Amino acid sequence: MNIKIDREGVIGSGSWATAIAKMLLENVGQINWFFRKTETIYEINQKHQVYMPICETVYRILYENAPPKKEMANLSRKLR
Repeated sequence: MNIKIDREGVIGSGSWATAIAKMLLENVGQINWFFRKTETIYEINQKHQVYMPICETVYRILYENAPPKKEMANLSRKLR
């Protein structure tokens, strides 16, 4: 039986999850990679220059004490 899988999911950001995600990306069209900590996602986005305005907004609200109402208004403008 030959089953074609075009999407997979990985939970975690440790060395094992990273290795599995790398192997999957070489063989699968798309992966959904789930992290527990917002700061981990933010660091990956900064390192690889990925534009994710939602992640940046959540990071600023949670870790830089940015005012949520103002940040959500800015995010809304960016997503239009």
